[in-house]
Amino acid sequence: MRHGWSLETEIWDLATKELGSLKWKRVPLERSLGSSVPSAGGVYMICANVPSQIRAGTLIKGLYNVIYIGSSLNLKARLSDHLRGDRKNVVLARATYRSLDFLYAVVPAATKQLVEEVETRLILVFGPPANEVLPNREILGTVGSPVPLSGG
Repeated sequence: MRHGWSLETEIWDLATKELGSLKWKRVPLERSLGSSVPSAGGVYMICANVPSQIRAGTLIKGLYNVIYIGSSLNLKARLSDHLRGDRKNVVLARATYRSLDFLYAVVPAATKQLVEEVETRLILVFGPPANEVLPNREILGTVGSPVPLSGG
């Protein structure tokens, strides 16, 4: 299973064309800020900074990594699930890293299939370590033509 950013230009090119039109927002992964996330369908990434116990310079402290990627037809409810600790890998990440952020993008006219296709593209690009199953590169041929994300 591959973890970490993809080294394949084809995967980045496809993701850039499709995902560049999404408007990403970020909130800290904390209960008090969950109310600002909409109940709409979309995709999300849980991202982390270097753990606070690491003694390193400014460059290392500034690193940011995608830990988990998911999709939901109700982003607000999904964030609540993560805050309750329903995924063991996300719970472990919360215990390990000094801060976690919930980055999300509403997918226009979201359907289960559409948000899952966008989620698959993100997973192929970023290879997050807390996702238990990473799609194979071959799924690019089965996901279909580029996903229309601009809403128009």
